[in-house]
Amino acid sequence: MNSLIFQAIIQGLTEFFPVSSSGHLLLLQTITKMKGIDNLFIDTFLHSATFLVIIIYYIKDIINIIKNIIAHPFDFSNNNTRLGWLIIVGSIPTMIIGLFIEKYFKFVFSTANILFITWSITAIFLIYSDRIKGLSKGIFDINWKNALIIGLVQGIAIFPGISRSGSTIVAGLFLGIERKDAARFSFLLGLPAMAGAILLELKDVSSISFSMNYLLIFIITFISGFVGLLLLIRLLKNARFKYFGIYLIVLILLMVLI
Repeated sequence: MNSLIFQAIIQGLTEFFPVSSSGHLLLLQTITKMKGIDNLFIDTFLHSATFLVIIIYYIKDIINIIKNIIAHPFDFSNNNTRLGWLIIVGSIPTMIIGLFIEKYFKFVFSTANILFITWSITAIFLIYSDRIKGLSKGIFDINWKNALIIGLVQGIAIFPGISRSGSTIVAGLFLGIERKDAARFSFLLGLPAMAGAILLELKDVSSISFSMNYLLIFIITFISGFVGLLLLIRLLKNARFKYFGIYLIVLILLMVLI
């Protein structure tokens, strides 16, 4: 149970910190000798808590998008309608990549060796991202090409060690989107992908015995996730992603020594 509580705290914080929550969970599960399909179920269950955090934090955006798409479904001059369609378009590459590699999920999530490569890639982009200048685009200035590129990056971030939040936010920065709005679009875009992952995992729930322990770790993940999101938004203002990159490099070195 102590291991599950630790996983809950790690998931809550690292879902929003650009260091890959799935990578941290995989490493922890490897160290604690937790193996098998249950790992993927636990990952998905914990992600459902951080999924709820995003919905609550961005509830106004979500309501505005839904209301305007219903009222003005094809009025692309309407900012919220257009934003809703950009999220849908950006989700397409993620969905295609996710469905393509679904059958390899168990293999990918079974070994921590992949983290040497994926965390290195994430670290390089995080360290470089603080140097990006000329950020002028707001969330309503994002175009269709931007949405597809960020969606493609999100699809690649399915692999543990590639931070979904980190990679999509950095992609937004490369495209000239302001830091706060890059994060805003990243998390709104992440909602369909997270919902899809949770639904895919539901097919295996019947074979797993549910207990009150899961409710406890859900609550712990939710609280730590909210703290993590608030901290990330604050850190974004000062362009401090490089420290997360340095953290990942230190983590990789520790893995080598261990």
